Amino acid sequence: LDGEDPEGSGTFSNHKGSQNGGINGDISFGRENDLRNPGGKGNMSSEGIGQECLNVTSASLRMEHKAQKNQEDDKRMRIYFLGLVFFELFSGGGNPTEQENDQSHHTSTGKSDLFTAMNILDELGEDDELFGSSSSNCEDGVDPRSSLKRPKSLTDGSINEGKQKSCRLQAHSSLAEQLRSLGLPIILCDLIGNMIGSCKGDFSEDEAYSSMADVKIDLETMIESPGVYLQDLDLDLACKTGLQIDDSETILFGRDEEFARLKEIYLRSISKKCEAVIVCGVGGVGKTKLTHEFCQYAMMDNGGGGRFQNGCIFLSGKFDKLQSSQPFSAVASAFNNYCDWLSKDENFLVVRKVCNSLKEKLGVEAYALAKVIPSVSKIIGDDKDDLDYECGADGQKKVRFLLCQFIEVISKSHDAPVTLFLDDLQWADSASVALVHQVLLVSRGLFFLGCCRDDEIEDDHFLWDMLDAVNEFGVNTSRVELSCMDRDTVNSMISHKLKLFPRLTRPLADVVYHKTQGNPFFVRQLMIELNKEGLLSPSLSKRRWVWEEEQIQERELPNDVVEFMTASLSRLPEEIFFALCVLSCFGASSDCTLVERLEGVVDLSLSGPLDTAVAEGILLEKNGKYSFVHDRVQEAVYISMKVEDRCLYHFNYGMALSSVAMKDEDDCLFLIAVGQLNLGGPEAIQDNQQRVKVANLNLMAGKKAMAMFDFFSAYWFYDNGISYLKKGHWEDHYELSMALYHGAAQCARANGEKVILNILLEQVLRYAMCFEDKLDMLYLKVSVLHQDCKFMESIELSTDALSNLGEKLPKLINSDVDASYLDQTISMLSGMSDENLINHKLMESKNKIVALKFLHRLFDASNFVRPTAQPTYAMKMVQISLVHGLSPISPLAFAYFGSIRAAMGEFREAYRFAKIAKALSVKFGSNNEAAPMVCMLTTQILAYVEPVQSVVGFHEEGGSAAIASGYTNIGIYNLYLGAGLSLQTGRKLKSVINNYEKCGRLAKQHQHFHVLVCMMPPYRAALALVGAEADKSFGSAANPMSVPIDVQQGKKSIFYKIAHFYKIYTAFMLRKFEACKALVEESSDFTVGVRTILATGSKRVFFGGLVSFWIAREKNDKAWKAKAQESMIVFKNLVETASVWNFQNKLHLLQAEEQFCERDFDLAESYYEAAISSAKEHRFLNDEALSLELAGVFYLETGRKKR
Repeated sequence: LDGEDPEGSGTFSNHKGSQNGGINGDISFGRENDLRNPGGKGNMSSEGIGQECLNVTSASLRMEHKAQKNQEDDKRMRIYFLGLVFFELFSGGGNPTEQENDQSHHTSTGKSDLFTAMNILDELGEDDELFGSSSSNCEDGVDPRSSLKRPKSLTDGSINEGKQKSCRLQAHSSLAEQLRSLGLPIILCDLIGNMIGSCKGDFSEDEAYSSMADVKIDLETMIESPGVYLQDLDLDLACKTGLQIDDSETILFGRDEEFARLKEIYLRSISKKCEAVIVCGVGGVGKTKLTHEFCQYAMMDNGGGGRFQNGCIFLSGKFDKLQSSQPFSAVASAFNNYCDWLSKDENFLVVRKVCNSLKEKLGVEAYALAKVIPSVSKIIGDDKDDLDYECGADGQKKVRFLLCQFIEVISKSHDAPVTLFLDDLQWADSASVALVHQVLLVSRGLFFLGCCRDDEIEDDHFLWDMLDAVNEFGVNTSRVELSCMDRDTVNSMISHKLKLFPRLTRPLADVVYHKTQGNPFFVRQLMIELNKEGLLSPSLSKRRWVWEEEQIQERELPNDVVEFMTASLSRLPEEIFFALCVLSCFGASSDCTLVERLEGVVDLSLSGPLDTAVAEGILLEKNGKYSFVHDRVQEAVYISMKVEDRCLYHFNYGMALSSVAMKDEDDCLFLIAVGQLNLGGPEAIQDNQQRVKVANLNLMAGKKAMAMFDFFSAYWFYDNGISYLKKGHWEDHYELSMALYHGAAQCARANGEKVILNILLEQVLRYAMCFEDKLDMLYLKVSVLHQDCKFMESIELSTDALSNLGEKLPKLINSDVDASYLDQTISMLSGMSDENLINHKLMESKNKIVALKFLHRLFDASNFVRPTAQPTYAMKMVQISLVHGLSPISPLAFAYFGSIRAAMGEFREAYRFAKIAKALSVKFGSNNEAAPMVCMLTTQILAYVEPVQSVVGFHEEGGSAAIASGYTNIGIYNLYLGAGLSLQTGRKLKSVINNYEKCGRLAKQHQHFHVLVCMMPPYRAALALVGAEADKSFGSAANPMSVPIDVQQGKKSIFYKIAHFYKIYTAFMLRKFEACKALVEESSDFTVGVRTILATGSKRVFFGGLVSFWIAREKNDKAWKAKAQESMIVFKNLVETASVWNFQNKLHLLQAEEQFCERDFDLAESYYEAAISSAKEHRFLNDEALSLELAGVFYLETGRKKR
């Protein structure tokens, strides 16, 4: 402005005149009066007044700027004086110049000194709070700074005011160096030096303090993390090794909330309620780091709140995209690691405890665990390797059951909760997820923790389906979402790694955040790369890390960390990069022994370069494994190779290792080798001979995987083996083709892949050269048809197969046929004791064994569409077993036969064959599909002989045990039957409804729609009794009309009969006579039930009699009375031959209703009283209530109102 004094003389001038004003005092203007009184002396023109105002405004701005500058100077001076106070505090007191020659009294600093410094700051308060905005705010002209005790060196008169300014300008470097010479941490020396350096005003260095708040923050940072910030940088090490970012450090940046949530959920699981948590986020966001830190917490005593001496048992496994050939890879490694740890010498007592518990709980089946978990043999031994376990869908269910039992043994043996952690679930196979599903349903207090990249997993992935399914059964499921770090968290991370205050690293952090968007792994790798490029380096003069901010800002980076890593790794020495490429072909980690074997067979130098990579921080070597520091590093190395090179590497390594594996009989190495061949693919094949060899290797690998109960890996091998076969392979390599297709079909069935199974079946049935080669595939097809509720197709196919096997069945089955088969069967059984039957010869003919399987499927299918044919099929099974010997299906034959005898009223014989069936089931072991069904059928027979209340528990326990063992179909059916008996015995309706809903959810989840359709009518009946509505979540599957058309069969269908009966039952219980009568007239054969399900069949006979007596009485119809009397005859026989406990009260109620019809009221009254008394005595609450209600109706209608 024109009014400024270019000479800086302190004189204010303008065009019209000038007056002097001191710059150190108040600014004054000579024409102040003229401005205030324009009309007075010396009045100026309007132009002059305008100019004068402009000049005055300019002066005012200078005054405000000067005042603000004075305020900033005051702040800096306060920091300066406090810096001198801190100097004396940390140097031990005395004149700073005297400390130069005296280093003996203070060579270190402690937290007490830091807390003292903080106390000084707390007492002083912050800038404006303590001193005001400027000295002009002082009250009574007292400068608040006078309350601050200055250092002795500045108050003893040795330094006068004229010398203080020069002293301040020199203090920064000299005093900081004095502190360093005392051995104090460099960062503390710099803090005090930067405080003292703040006195230079505009000439202060960039790192000098301008705010007391910044000083306080930095002091707090040192106090909170002394191990980080008070530890000087090792310059020699930093120069030699560069920036080292160790992932083992227990610092979580910006994850406090997520960590607290994991702890909260974990503590809930300790209360014996299973919890499942999935930690989600993009790759490199810190999921594994978070879970590993949680692992350390959970394994400490504080994880259990002091309840468990050694914290939890942490089972940890990791899925790998390139290791799908290894059965249950992640789960098996988790248990293997536990067994290896447990087998150490110091755990001898716990080993013995676990061993005894496993053998006691599982018997010889404990040795089957060694097929999946080889290291378990270190605990239980391996003297039962010759045991034969079924390799089918049921075998897979069995291994899931065994692993569930193993978890329970682990928990009880250590008296500690168990946490199962599985990483990289986006690459999990469905078999492992099914295992987790089962574990969560049956284990108590298990905490399941998983990690997955949510950007690499679809919304309809089976992992999410599994979590939804277990949640419906009371397992709490949670998702913890991890996002990238924000700008402040990135700064905290960099500050911690560089051991510099956050205010100093902020510029670097801003650049890094901009380039990485806060991805923790990307931040880590970028920092390391910047160090390698010299843009981030240790400074010898400053004794700390420094960086080139502008060059870092200008550096171009790819958006994806894998692309960034690829470019970075390609600059490694050729031999190291090649070794990393080889290692990446085997996944994120590999055993060191595998590397050594590979070196021996392919003549490569790998160990040396890989050890160098370990030293460079690219790999980790721990527990005998080479592991990439992160999956993203492995991915970056892997994709850096050309596709054709990768295929060739995989194939060559697979061929080389397969020879070694077969020579050494190393199954684990063999599966890895064949997996490498398949990753190479048919494109790497050189000739047809090699093609056939690789197909045979896949056949061998598939069989080995099936022996380990991993049908997903096994299918992968079979499917790849088929892919190596050329067109025309059925003619050129028939045996090989048949074996591959047969194995693939078995696995497809076990895995529930129906579409794939049908394609494979079609191929085998088309190209098989003889009927015997088709047998196994035909049986698989029958099983699939049965599961799909296509019962008529299943019956036709089974009948044709039996005919080809020489077991022809009558086309028309009626009562005469039944009687003939019964006479033949009784004749063959005559003279055979129970012991003779149990110790009968074993079946040797393969065709007869398969024939029994087809008859079993025929019996099951007929249950839904031809129940009257079931006795013939059951007796045919018994006859084949007696003539040709016993097979694993024979126990079912005797259980079926026992059910038939019970339906005929011969309960003693029924009970005998039920016991024989159970004994045979034990003989053949529980490793076959017949065992759970035998248990269920014999339980139904017991329901006729023993108090039915006790049998309800058998069904409920059997259902839970079957589900835990993986036999979900049998488990669901047991729950269905148990709920039916609960309704019959008089349990609280709320409990009955809950049981039906549990059964319905399981049936829907596992697509057992025929069970779902069967359970809906009694479920709705129970709801009707309490005035509620059905759970709509079951959907259309709960509607009988949604079942395939071949199931319907009109009124002959079991589905129709069940639904119709429960409509009649509901109408009767609600006393709706017209509805009840119409329903009965619609289907006069409604009392016909499923012969094998005896207890529910008796219920239909009972209510059939009650309804018939009601109609007979209301309509005076003798035909209905005669029908009702047939029911009475059935129940008289049940009371005489089966159980007074279960059936006496029902018989008395039928007799009372009969006498009500006969109008013998006195006799009717006595029967009503007898029915009420018997029901009460035998604890049938519903029957007691029903008897009371019908007696009340009787008394009202007969005019006995007082009764």
